[in-house]
Formats: sequence, C-alpha cells, structure tokens
Amino acid sequence: MMMRLIHIFALLAFYGPLAQAEESMPTHCRTGEIALLDAWMGPIDDAEQGDERYPASGKLLSLCAEGQGESTTKLAFRYGQLKRPEIEAIATPHSKFRIYSGSTTPHTGEEVVSFNKGSLTYYVVVATGQGHGASLFIFKGNRKIRSMHSAFEEGVAYQRGAAAYDFFDRRNRIPVAVWAKPQHRFGWY
Repeated sequence: MMMRLIHIFALLAFYGPLAQAEESMPTHCRTGEIALLDAWMGPIDDAEQGDERYPASGKLLSLCAEGQGESTTKLAFRYGQLKRPEIEAIATPHSKFRIYSGSTTPHTGEEVVSFNKGSLTYYVVVATGQGHGASLFIFKGNRKIRSMHSAFEEGVAYQRGAAAYDFFDRRNRIPVAVWAKPQHRFGWY
C-alpha cells in the first residue's frame, strides 16, 4: 500500500505541472460524474486546440463513475461522436460490470472493464506500467468482431482520471463491479 501511494505521489509530482499546462480532453461524463477514462479512437490534429483537434471521423470512449472507491454507486460506459454518444451501458449495484487488473509482461499490464450488452461483450482495456493507450474490443460469442485503439500519447489520445487508480485496486469492494478475469483473449498476448 505504501509503495502504491509513493508511486501515485511521484506520478502527480512529475505529471501534475504538465497536466495543468495542457487543455483537458473532451469527455462524455455528465455533471456529477468523475471521469475514470477518456480515450479518443481516431485521428488527432496536433495543430488545433480544444475540440477541433478531435475530428468528426473519430469517436470518444468514456468511463464515468458516481462516487469513488467503495462508495461508487454508478459506472457508465459511453462511446460515440463528441457530445453524441451512440452506445451507453450503465452499471449499478444490481447490474454490475466486471473489472480486472493484471500484468501482461514484466513491464506492462492492463486494466479491464467488461460488460455484456445484448449478445455482445465489450472490453475496455487500458495499458499500464510501461504500456500506453486504450482499446475497445467487442466480441459476439467467441468471435472478435471489432477492435479500436487510441494513440499512445497520454493526455491527448487518452486520459485516466485520478480515481481510476483506486478503482482497480482489488482490495476495494466496488458496489457496481465484480472482480473477474476476461473470458476472451485480445490478441496481443
């Protein structure tokens, strides 16, 4: 626990000033929700500022929570064009998402949120450790029917909210999620 806190404080000390200088990423999170993840699945225009750097040809993925840690009462997945999500799934204490965190190599790991919507299984995967980027995988049965990936530049292509660090701590009991290893393999390990 102490090493995790030291790691978080070190990251905040290093990235804090950089994060303040950058504009924040867009989000599908609503008033009262905390962004756990925002990831842009499409091209990014480096010359523009604000929403203009995220062209309409891409889509935004957001994971949003109400409450934090063990007091989380809602988890929302939203995906679609800026300000117009076309897919939404909500986890509540009665309809839980699955979460997982683990190593993929000695230097990389992943944090995974998964849920079913109709006959489809959705996986939001965030690379951790020395890995970068976020991915969305969609399966129908055992067949992967879609995969999308953000670019690797944190703060521009994807951004994890501070609450995400506690959310994926297996010792926490998140009322809207259950700890479960993914059923499917994503293709990189």
